[in-house]
Amino acid sequence: MVNMTPKEMNLVNDLKKQEKLCIEKYRQYASRACDNRLKCLFQELEQHETHHLQMLEEMGKGQIPQTTQNQQSNQQGNQANASRCAHENTCSQQDFETDKFLCQDALSMEKYVSSAYDTGIFEFSETGMRDALNWIQKQEQQHGEKIWQYMNENNMYN
Repeated sequence: MVNMTPKEMNLVNDLKKQEKLCIEKYRQYASRACDNRLKCLFQELEQHETHHLQMLEEMGKGQIPQTTQNQQSNQQGNQANASRCAHENTCSQQDFETDKFLCQDALSMEKYVSSAYDTGIFEFSETGMRDALNWIQKQEQQHGEKIWQYMNENNMYN
């Protein structure tokens, strides 16, 4: 059990709010996206953000969350998700512009969230907590990369 300082607890609570916002955005974006691959990407990222929230809930209770085991289950889920989402939809130009906007906003959100984790990493005194935040931050960076890759493949990123 880790005794957190009030500042550390505030950081965990702020990060939980951010993760809840990410979850809600990805849920809404998956329902609004036209391209099936993008819908699936948003659904995948929503699942990851849900896992991050669970880890932060554990931290709020003074527990150091596991990271390596969860990473393996996420990778298996991603492989199943990829095969389910292999085909593409035909979207209108207006739908394309909506998908592009959703991607731009999601990428911006991931940049912000990653920076929030960066601040948290430097503020925590307990190594296990810093390691957990660092693991989540790395995943947030991977989320941004996945969004960027989708945008780049679909001529949405200049």
